[in-house]
Amino acid sequence: KERTYYIYNNCSHQAAYEETGAQGVSYTTGVPATIGAMMFMQ
Repeated sequence: KERTYYIYNNCSHQAAYEETGAQGVSYTTGVPATIGAMMFMQ
């Protein structure tokens, strides 16, 4: 059965930068893609 999932990621860009040392945008765009890949592999 086909399903549709909506992934909403709302986080602080400053907190993302402090955690990773990378741009917050890179961090926030990578999370939904990673979750989608994990769901695909299940």
